[in-house]
Amino acid sequence: MADRRPSLTRSGAEEISRLREQPAAIIIIEARQLIRDCLASSLLSQSRDYEVETFSSLTEWRRERSSPPRPGTVVLRYVSGPRCRKEIEREIEDLAVDGDVSLVLLSDTEDVDEMLEAIATGAKGYIPTTLSLDVARGAMSLVRSGGVFIPSGSLLSRRAGKPGDPVGPRQMFTPRQAAVLEAVQHGKANKVIAYELDLKESTVKVHVRNVMRKLGAHNRTELAVLSFNLPGSGR
Repeated sequence: MADRRPSLTRSGAEEISRLREQPAAIIIIEARQLIRDCLASSLLSQSRDYEVETFSSLTEWRRERSSPPRPGTVVLRYVSGPRCRKEIEREIEDLAVDGDVSLVLLSDTEDVDEMLEAIATGAKGYIPTTLSLDVARGAMSLVRSGGVFIPSGSLLSRRAGKPGDPVGPRQMFTPRQAAVLEAVQHGKANKVIAYELDLKESTVKVHVRNVMRKLGAHNRTELAVLSFNLPGSGR
């Protein structure tokens, strides 16, 4: 028994390392071939950090894949109309048998109630087709990291009671908060932000915490992704 443990430990570590080195997997499910091919081509043209496969249905994906999905796989499901709760629940239940797989909906609609319903049912993301490709990529990275994505602009417009009016950083934050947020979007650490804005690091932490609270973000990555969708954010 003692002789076998080192071998098993090395084998397990090698397997974990191998999985981590593999690119992220995005599975596009859409019945219309032109749409799924265009979406896959657009994603791959922006980055080679992940593999993209396309299928007409979940059934086809399961039938044609050669091995179980790797951990962290994102299933991007294109939906062209309203989805009822039972439909989403059924798809999430179907995906549950595949292990660590997250469902993200790509939709032509921006109905906030539908977004919240989808997330409450178990979807990990809701991406309207009005968003940029860069934001969509960021949303899927957020989901792979364990987060949940909903367009902040839609939620903020609803909260303000003016669906047609854009709500940007200038309306939501103080000038200092907006400056700190912009630095966070560029991936800068608190020490760097403090130096560039001539602030104490503790003050920067307070600003970051307040901005996260306003956007409903749970970490800096989620904060950056949510803020990219704000009107006037420069993305």
